[in-house]
Amino acid sequence: MRARPCVYILFCLFVKVLRMLEAGDIVMNSTNLIDISQKAPV
Repeated sequence: MRARPCVYILFCLFVKVLRMLEAGDIVMNSTNLIDISQKAPV
């Protein structure tokens, strides 16, 4: 199965939005990005 590029892009955007909601509006608070990157298991 080969997905269309537009569908793939929409899926990626959807995942990004879900992750942003889970992180608690990282768009409004950019410092949360640093906290998440430090807490993420390597």
